[in-house]
Amino acid sequence: MPQPEMVRNIIKGLKPTVARYIGILENNNITDLKANIRKFEMIEFMITGEQIKAPSEIKTSMFKDQLNNITIQLKENIKLMNNNNLQTQEIQKTKR
Repeated sequence: MPQPEMVRNIIKGLKPTVARYIGILENNNITDLKANIRKFEMIEFMITGEQIKAPSEIKTSMFKDQLNNITIQLKENIKLMNNNNLQTQEIQKTKR
């Protein structure tokens, strides 16, 4: 497949906001396309302060957040259980 055709197919698969920007630049070959996409990413970062993340990075970030929340809940539950155990032991001591 010739490079211009490959470039066209790749641009078709980009998000519309990216494709609009990239489409007006010279994309004669894959190297040009890569350079233009990097330019777009840098401009987006300068404007928003955020980088565009790949779906796998988003999933990883979400997974880490969920894991962190579960860890916090688990620690709170363990703390509550320990407090309940201490209270139960104190009650049993007073009954003796």
